[in-house]
Amino acid sequence: NNKWSYLPTSENVIVDLSISCDVKQPSSDFKPKEDDETSQHFQKREERREIRISELIQEIDEIKRERETQIEKFVAVYNGEILDYYDNAENVDFPDSFTVRISINGKGFKDIVRSFPYLFQVEDLEEIVVDEFGLQSDEYSTDVTIFEPDVNAPSVCIIDSGIQEGHLLLKYGINPSHSRNFIPKDSDTDTADYVSPVGHGTQVAGNVLFPDTIPAHGKYELHGFVQNARILDKNNQLPESVQPAQYIEKIISHYNDEYGTKVFNHSINGTVPYRKPHMSTWAATIDKISYNRDVLVIQSAGNIAANNSDPLHYGVQNHLQAGHDYPDYLHEPSCQLSNPAHSFQALTVGSIGYTAFNNGYQSAIAGEDQTSAFSRSGPGIWDTVKPEVVEIGGDLVKSDTNPVLVSQHSDVTPVLVQSTIHSQSAAGQKSVGTSFAAPRVSGLALQLQAVLPDESALLYRALIANSARWTEWTENNNDLLSVLRQIGYGCPDHERALGNNLHRVTLIISNENLLAREAKLFRVPVPADLRAAESNYDIRIDVTLSYAAMPRRTRKGHYNYLSCRLDWKCSRINESEESFRQSLFKNEIAESDHDGSFPWMLRNDQHGKIPDARCNHGTLQKDWAIVQSPDLPDDFFIGVVGHPGWDNANLYPAHFALVVSFEAINNDIEIYENVRVLVEQLRVQEQTSVAITVDEFPVAF
Repeated sequence: NNKWSYLPTSENVIVDLSISCDVKQPSSDFKPKEDDETSQHFQKREERREIRISELIQEIDEIKRERETQIEKFVAVYNGEILDYYDNAENVDFPDSFTVRISINGKGFKDIVRSFPYLFQVEDLEEIVVDEFGLQSDEYSTDVTIFEPDVNAPSVCIIDSGIQEGHLLLKYGINPSHSRNFIPKDSDTDTADYVSPVGHGTQVAGNVLFPDTIPAHGKYELHGFVQNARILDKNNQLPESVQPAQYIEKIISHYNDEYGTKVFNHSINGTVPYRKPHMSTWAATIDKISYNRDVLVIQSAGNIAANNSDPLHYGVQNHLQAGHDYPDYLHEPSCQLSNPAHSFQALTVGSIGYTAFNNGYQSAIAGEDQTSAFSRSGPGIWDTVKPEVVEIGGDLVKSDTNPVLVSQHSDVTPVLVQSTIHSQSAAGQKSVGTSFAAPRVSGLALQLQAVLPDESALLYRALIANSARWTEWTENNNDLLSVLRQIGYGCPDHERALGNNLHRVTLIISNENLLAREAKLFRVPVPADLRAAESNYDIRIDVTLSYAAMPRRTRKGHYNYLSCRLDWKCSRINESEESFRQSLFKNEIAESDHDGSFPWMLRNDQHGKIPDARCNHGTLQKDWAIVQSPDLPDDFFIGVVGHPGWDNANLYPAHFALVVSFEAINNDIEIYENVRVLVEQLRVQEQTSVAITVDEFPVAF
């Protein structure tokens, strides 16, 4: 980092040092039982395996203690201080690293960076970005009657600045006995939201409970609860003594253990773009705990400041004044996602505006359904699709003056629940930010869990992404790769995510596991009347794979970061099952093989409508195609394929959920019932895995 080379030797710095304690992973004795292997031979291998695991754990512990001691000596020599340790060891057989937060003078810091051989990443103390607060706020009055959820309804944990729990709009959706303060040295029970003027966690909680709009009258039944996990202080900042990885693991473990919480809203970001080449400790911890506990972290993408004159961190106004037009500046390096939004497992949410505005001397920068002027863009680390989805978070306005000036305006600011402890109204239009887009998606996840309480968090993530659509402004856009990097798969649709209708059907597979060099095949049937020669319907097919695997921080690149990598492949139109099975593990496909393919938007082999796009680098992989109904085959196949990652021993299989949907775009043919009948018939006839629909919402077995 250039700024560290100019660091004065006497100036103190607080940094996180990531130290490798990796060992070579065994493989031969760790393989699963072979088909021709005797039980006796396999038992002996298992015994050797247990011995080797114990030896490796002891070896890693010794390496870790030795390197901790070395770091402590370095710090002591320069009169520094160890502030915090994060050992990355929860539910991990072979942790590959630990992270230590230190306070040390510039001379000592430079000495460690230059001479400590096991140091692989240095991270600044994360300053947390505060969402924009405007000046205007409308008064809010209501005669709505809010009904408390069923006592067994699910909860979303809000990891934030606390919540005003007695708020007239929120009090029926909060169980105070679940609330806890995680700020060190604070009282565990001090969970109020002190952020002035309108709170932050309170606004976030309101968007989870009311993801569409705040009710003003009538009756409103809540779908579930929010839980209050306070970690930000009154200034919306994290305590210096705590590494972000430490608190995220502590909070998620607590709520998952105590209450079985599956969905966590995390509208907290650093102020600057994520750093390379390694996954940050913060983001990697989200990845690890998501794998170990089957939880879903819904993460804000981060905000570009309205005004920041630092060229490395330009604000919106500064970009516009420098001649970087909207939306082009969104793809500048200074506007990329901020930590930990690049996490593989988090569902990262960007922001869009909700209305056009022009009063003659100011106008909305983005406008209706377009990427908010402040919303950070992808791609994610190692060219993953990030953010995956977007929701309404507001916009900024620009003046018609020269130079242009950027500010907030209530007409482009969404109505949010507000804390009233600083004499503000119960709801108003003071804040914009991706912080408030993310909880709208968390509110959808809460509804999904209410409908499908026993399904995996991976399935909730898949259904949300599968329901997402690009908005109208993208249709005539000539730079679709930029569209993908701004809004990912688009804006989720509650109706699509939560069920079917006569013109749409969703097939799902959940709670599946896969190892490297394994594959699972799923047949998707197509009704005869849908593919009749005389038919002429536009049918949209969406396929979404959501998976989790164990991360390893010392590894770089999507090929090596995960224990096992998955992707999905689709058969060509009218391709036989046997032919498709034989092609599953082929890395290259002949040009002629694309002739009968569906017209996918992204595709993984550079033959989609966006040639430079790849959807198979991340753990949430979606693609879609629009097909004329006579071109549809009798059925087609989706194969989910496992590829080797860092786990030679196959100790950490990938978990996955798969969603496939059909939709008649113009609602001109009924689909649901015919597909349901075909799937039920296949369920009886075939022993192989088939997507099965039952009841109102289709579920796969």
